[in-house]
Amino acid sequence: MGVLIIMDEFKVVGIAKVDFKSKDSDDKIEGTNLYVTSSDLKVDGLKAEKFFLKKDILLPDGLKVGAKISLVYNRYGKVAGVSLV
Repeated sequence: MGVLIIMDEFKVVGIAKVDFKSKDSDDKIEGTNLYVTSSDLKVDGLKAEKFFLKKDILLPDGLKVGAKISLVYNRYGKVAGVSLV
C-alpha cells in the first residue's frame, strides 16, 4: 500500500462533513474536511491547513475541535489515516 507515517502534530480547529456531486462528472464526493493548525518555522504565528479525508478513512473516537492529531499519508501525499495524540 505504500503508507508513510508522518509524526507532525496538528490541532483540529474545524470539522466539516462533505457530500456533493462533482462538477466534472456524476461522481459523488463524500468524506470529511479537517481544518487544522500547526507550528511552522516559516510562518509567523500558526500555519492553517485543510485536509480532505475520504469517507472510508475511519475517524478516531474522541475526534473533536481542540483535539491534537497526527496524520498518515499514502505515497501520493493523500491522507490515509488519523490518530489522536
